[in-house]
Amino acid sequence: MAIVGHRGFLQSLTIWGLATRIEKDPIFASAGSPDKPPESPLVKPAEVMKIFDFPHTTDSDTTQNTPSVSLLSAPIHLASRQPSPSATEDLGDVSITVLRLGEETSLPKEFIQRWREILAGNPNLRSPYFTPGFTLAAARSRPDTELVVVSRRGRIVVLMPFHRIGAGRGIPVGGAINDYHGVVAEDAGDVDLPAILDAARLKTFRFHSWFWPQTPWVHQHVVTTLIETSATIASATGSETRSPSGSQPAGAAAPVAVRGDYFGWMEKHSTTIRRQGQKTRKMERELGPLRFEFHDPDPKTLDWVIGLKREKYQRTGCTDFFAPQWSRDLLHQLHGNPALDRDHPTGLRSVLSVLYAGPHRVAGHFGIAAGSVLHYWYPVFDRQWNQFSPGTELYLQIAGAARGNGFDSIEMGYGQEPFKLRITNRTGQLLSGCFGATPLQLSLERFLSQTKSRVQKSRFRSLIRSAVRSVWPSAGKPVVK
Repeated sequence: MAIVGHRGFLQSLTIWGLATRIEKDPIFASAGSPDKPPESPLVKPAEVMKIFDFPHTTDSDTTQNTPSVSLLSAPIHLASRQPSPSATEDLGDVSITVLRLGEETSLPKEFIQRWREILAGNPNLRSPYFTPGFTLAAARSRPDTELVVVSRRGRIVVLMPFHRIGAGRGIPVGGAINDYHGVVAEDAGDVDLPAILDAARLKTFRFHSWFWPQTPWVHQHVVTTLIETSATIASATGSETRSPSGSQPAGAAAPVAVRGDYFGWMEKHSTTIRRQGQKTRKMERELGPLRFEFHDPDPKTLDWVIGLKREKYQRTGCTDFFAPQWSRDLLHQLHGNPALDRDHPTGLRSVLSVLYAGPHRVAGHFGIAAGSVLHYWYPVFDRQWNQFSPGTELYLQIAGAARGNGFDSIEMGYGQEPFKLRITNRTGQLLSGCFGATPLQLSLERFLSQTKSRVQKSRFRSLIRSAVRSVWPSAGKPVVK
């Protein structure tokens, strides 16, 4: 479709507005009105152990200080179900259970251990979003959090956490602020998504950055494909690509010194990085010596990061992802709750980094991490010091300290912002779409997505955006309730 000319211009105006009015995207919904399933019996932790056939443990191991979870469905046995194309074994030995998590929910340590074993067995699930700690933090922030558990002969093989946001509608755990989601399983052959959705009573499941598995059935429900970027700080000899469908990330190389290849690679490929040293020295002369904290445990510092991020959203007209209370609560849960699995070497932990110049707090970043992966999530900087590019200097400080803190990779999530492309050397593929949508709905959404992309690439995009938003102020922006 041409965007130039009066006909194309008017057509773009109509479609831009239609893209936001056709459906209020549930990915950005609050947790205020989750679908309430029928009353279900509570399952004590010891009973959870029996359902999934864990080794025998004493009551003191599993029940003390561990509230019950709600069993939304009794184990559903699939002996009569026809195997899907992705299934590789007789489903007669498979059962699916749906658990409702809550604010005070904890899971038995054996359950958490099995979750960790699955993550350790699949290199595609290295992101901290797949950890049990992230799901538990989300459950403590949103009452609509549920967990599908697939077991074979009593042994857990698949886990899929999600939020139920309405009658038969689901979204990934963590909603809009989850940058990597999918199914937790060692083998894609264990994942029968139609059966999982049926057991959870989900008619639709809308996703925006699906990473694994990327099977043919998943691709049938994709609206658009996104590029995700990351930095392999242990090896930055050139551009690399990883495949979420493979058993190993493509292009992996042996570790090398951080201050060697990675920083050298950035300086070679980015004028911004090469010039940062000069800006940093000027910042020190005018503001005072630099001081860097890799992690600040003070919750007030996190409030400062959230505040600056919200101010930027409002200033630039972008969606305010922190408008719902649950999203702010989730970050605080991730930052300060010692009950998550951060005590485990590969467990979830938060990283709240701050850069000071003299007495001034010039930049900050809140991210999460698991194992050797740090997810670069919410960077901010104080605009009054913009001439010194303090955000760039903060990233260089974080990258320089990452190896010493056990990290060999920094995820950036989806999006092709210029800053990300300057500092990352790996790319991958994320998917956006909706399971359960009809072919007509998917076709329309694909058309709208392609049209919006053309508008954004047009030299008239500012004019089009202003004209449309004069009629529909929310046009082109996801809806946050």
